[in-house]
Amino acid sequence: MESTEKYEKFLSEKLPMYLNELKTTSAPLWGKMDVQQMLEHLCLPFLIATGKMSVQLTSPENKTPILKRILMSDKPLPKLFHNPILPETPMPAAGANLEESKKALKESVAFFLDHYKKNPNANALHNIYGELNYQEWLVMNIKHVRHHFAQFGVEVEE
Repeated sequence: MESTEKYEKFLSEKLPMYLNELKTTSAPLWGKMDVQQMLEHLCLPFLIATGKMSVQLTSPENKTPILKRILMSDKPLPKLFHNPILPETPMPAAGANLEESKKALKESVAFFLDHYKKNPNANALHNIYGELNYQEWLVMNIKHVRHHFAQFGVEVEE
């Protein structure tokens, strides 16, 4: 397992650089979201992790330990996985343009990092993996970012 500091550095320093590679013309290699919808979609788990949004568990409770072990492994998130709490058709982008959506993601990440700096022992419920601590939310969010950036042809190195 990587260090918390390395994950935090990725989110605070490297992610903003990778955001520069995404353009309004960036097209998905799979899936239904456009690049702006994808960025706003990435905000959601950062907000769930901080309690700004809440979800219900959709996985059977007895399956969450194995699902969490898979999450914490080196396996990437699968392409075309559909989270049951999301609609089949992507939500329209809320931001007026791509730059606003990039800013929203940066703000969500900053809020997440600040929340756990102030509340290092906080946990929050993920609808698939169950209750996650800070380290687990870091892993989940970074895997989620890598998954969706790859969807738009941006290979993210930690």
